[in-house]
Amino acid sequence: MRNHYFNLQLTLEPPGMETNFSHMDLSTYETMDPHLLVGVVNTAIRNHCESLDDLCKTHDLDAEVLTTRLAEAGYDYMPEQRQFR
Repeated sequence: MRNHYFNLQLTLEPPGMETNFSHMDLSTYETMDPHLLVGVVNTAIRNHCESLDDLCKTHDLDAEVLTTRLAEAGYDYMPEQRQFR
């Protein structure tokens, strides 16, 4: 009987992809798919920002445009939870 060994490596992002959300390029937020955008925004707020306002200031985003865009897809910002739902 032969023993087989496998080297399993789980990669969550492509090699070289920036994983620091404070440097993530959100410049396409106005055209990004809103269902992807909500995940990116919620993750960035949870891990790197104090609030939605902080996220918008950090990434030079228009908060009204962002919240309207996500509201059109059915997501509303919940300040108490610091996330869109």
